[in-house]
Amino acid sequence: DHHYRCYMKQRNSKHSPSPWLILLAPDIQANILDGAQPAHLTLADFMKAFPNDWVEQREYFGVVDAD
Repeated sequence: DHHYRCYMKQRNSKHSPSPWLILLAPDIQANILDGAQPAHLTLADFMKAFPNDWVEQREYFGVVDAD
C-alpha cells in the first residue's frame, strides 16, 4: 500500500516511531520500515489491539517467521 509506505517513511524520518511500532516483533518492524510488509496489512490493522507476544503477533498479522 503506497500510502502506508509513505506514512511509515514520514514517521521514520522524524525519528519518532509510532507507539505501536515499538511493540512489534523486530522482524515485523524491519519489514514495515523497509516497505516489505505483506500486502494485506494496512495501518488500520495496527491501530487495533494486537498480541504482545511476538510469535502470536506473527500469527495474528499473518506474517511468516523468517526462521
